[in-house]
Amino acid sequence: MGNETIRFIFEAIFLGFGLCSILVFILSFFTNSDFKNTLASYFNYGTVIIRIFGIVYLVYYLITMIYFYSTIDSSNYIDRATGPYAWAYWYMVLRPIVYCMLTQLLWFKTLRAINIRSLLLVLLFSFITIASGPNIERYVIVITTIHRDYLPNTWNNWESQPNLGQAISALFLLIKAIAVHVAIFSALVGITWFIDKKIIKIRNS
Repeated sequence: MGNETIRFIFEAIFLGFGLCSILVFILSFFTNSDFKNTLASYFNYGTVIIRIFGIVYLVYYLITMIYFYSTIDSSNYIDRATGPYAWAYWYMVLRPIVYCMLTQLLWFKTLRAINIRSLLLVLLFSFITIASGPNIERYVIVITTIHRDYLPNTWNNWESQPNLGQAISALFLLIKAIAVHVAIFSALVGITWFIDKKIIKIRNS
């Protein structure tokens, strides 16, 4: 339970960074130079947060994975890693490493500015983060479990049957999730800004 909570917090911060950064880039096209400077400062503080959290989460994830796979029966996971849904399993396993490594690219000054290169990085980061998390884990666990039963003639890839109600509900949940993640990450940026100003004030006094 504790591990799931920690992972949820980390991934909420990563997703919040991606969503907030996309909003920063969109707003920068429609605002004056003064507000652009504010957006650039916001984005810069955001990169500070995400670089630090990226290192911490990468270490935490690797330790957790090594401990987990050294204490379980690996037969079920071998089937998932080599079966018809192996792509989803490996995506689930490797995605935290990939987006933690992407956060470390923000140490380069050119990628901490609001430009096309940083926009492409943020879009890639956001895509990997959004197309992951608990959803891909549920997919791997549930679908790899039910796609085969005891009758070989029913072995096949699973296909969903979406409907309008599910689509509307998913859209509402998506909007709600975006608002929550943006608010959480913006609060972290505000705290970081406040601490930074206090440190500068102490140094200058």
